[in-house]
Amino acid sequence: MSKKFVEYPDLEALPSEGAVLSDYDRFARSFDPTGAFRELWGKDYVNKAMDLWLFVISEFDEKKVSSSSVEELLLSINYNFAIGPYLGAVESPLPFCEWLISAIRSKLRDIE
Repeated sequence: MSKKFVEYPDLEALPSEGAVLSDYDRFARSFDPTGAFRELWGKDYVNKAMDLWLFVISEFDEKKVSSSSVEELLLSINYNFAIGPYLGAVESPLPFCEWLISAIRSKLRDIE
């Protein structure tokens, strides 16, 4: 995804070090790109969102630097709060959220 199609958060809006899950959840709800992805992907949204989320989880599990865009990472954090508790794909959600925010922060700094 090369073109920005959702509002990016300011760096100051990102949860800071020591944030708890409720801080990440509040952030995710404030910057939820679900509608934009539903419009982009149409009837394929559910499958593509799941595939993206599982791909991002695999990057986290393998301790990789994320290759996903800011938009995709924002969708992943939202998707994680929406369905993660039901699927248990992430053993501990706090480290995953910290990794996601770190990746978003890094990508936003690269854009500036």
